[in-house]
Amino acid sequence: MTISLWDSALFRDMVSTAQMRAVFCDESRIRAWLEVLSAQAEIQGMAGIIPSESAAEIVAAATCLQLDPEETVKEIAEQAARVGRPVLPLVRRLSAACPGQAGEWVHFHGTTQDILDTGAALQQARAMALVQAELIGVTAALCDLAELHATTAMAGRTNGRHARPVTFGFKVASWAVELWRASERLSEISERALCGQFGGAVGSFAPPAPGGPRERSALMMALGLSEPGIAWQAARDRPAELVSGLALLCAALGRLGSDIGRMSAEEMGELDIVDPDGASGLSSAMPHKRNPRDLEILGAVATMSAGLPSIMLNAMGRQVDERHGAGWIPEWEVVPQAFLLASGGLAAAQRVLSHLVVNAERMRQNLERGHLGVEADRLMTSLAPVIGERAAHDLVQAACADEAVRRSPKLLLTAVEACAADRGIELGDVPNPEAGPPQTGLAEQECLNVLRCLRQTMMKADHV
Repeated sequence: MTISLWDSALFRDMVSTAQMRAVFCDESRIRAWLEVLSAQAEIQGMAGIIPSESAAEIVAAATCLQLDPEETVKEIAEQAARVGRPVLPLVRRLSAACPGQAGEWVHFHGTTQDILDTGAALQQARAMALVQAELIGVTAALCDLAELHATTAMAGRTNGRHARPVTFGFKVASWAVELWRASERLSEISERALCGQFGGAVGSFAPPAPGGPRERSALMMALGLSEPGIAWQAARDRPAELVSGLALLCAALGRLGSDIGRMSAEEMGELDIVDPDGASGLSSAMPHKRNPRDLEILGAVATMSAGLPSIMLNAMGRQVDERHGAGWIPEWEVVPQAFLLASGGLAAAQRVLSHLVVNAERMRQNLERGHLGVEADRLMTSLAPVIGERAAHDLVQAACADEAVRRSPKLLLTAVEACAADRGIELGDVPNPEAGPPQTGLAEQECLNVLRCLRQTMMKADHV
């Protein structure tokens, strides 16, 4: 039986990738726990806490332990339903697989949370590597697109209306930089958040203890995780920050999708998404229609991820004492979901960019439709030296309110002269320069400068 999107063969590929689901499947989760149990035994053996021969046997048994996706998971789940956690059933299974008395030393003086949190950190590190690899690909594609259209003039819009001209490359560069900030932010968060636990029942190495700070550092190094410095069983800011970083990424992808969706609407026509697969986005009702499904996905992952940090913050506040499951259990659902949504959003963005068609001519035509703004800027610039910047602004603004002017921008000068006469303002001979090419300011330079810096940063970056 399937309930969630992640389980459903009908929907799971829309909002996540198979690679990311594989990271968080039950088999991968159990394998991660076995890695922790194995590494813990090895470190304890090296420290003389448990017999070194037994440690070697545990490592070998953990490596070779067969995990049938159906039988093993079902068996562990049945026992976990009684115990309340799945670690003890796994420990028993691993102990039974060890020869002689070696099994007695499995998970020696450890605690369930040490295994679950550290195993989760291993999964999250692998998931983060997938996210960063996809982010690099999407950002690089945006950089190429921005450079190609660094000089392609288009209407800049604020609050849904024409403002001043920009270039399409300038707009795309802002998408690229926002996504790369998400990448850098996730790298910084990973250094803090991707660490494990090793401290015994309450994290303080109270006897009987599994070791001490030295063994904890050795364990984290062996697993490729950060050293926590102190137990964080009840301090759940690390996973909360991780989910927040992923939600910010999804929100940035949502903005990209919203912009492309608006610009590719028929009445706008500045962009189009041409999928070589003729069946993509087919409508069941309208034979002409091709729905931009990947844009829907970008919006959906932004919406679905937005509430996840709230759950994590709420769970943080429910922690009491040295541990409480009420504030811990929600993470088991929310953290994987944040990664799954990020993977689905990045995959959708990659598909959109690979099928994106830019209509520069339509951008030019739409820019001309906003001719009143161009005329108003040019006239205000001419009037400012005569009557002052603010007075020129107010006079042109009043003239632009005339409905006839809004229909025919060429009437703007006449309307300005009439408004000036009504207000007793002497204008003299107002220069009315001929219209020139769109004035996009420093949009091209800003675009190319930020792309150069971004590419240099991407080459130096080491997202591990």
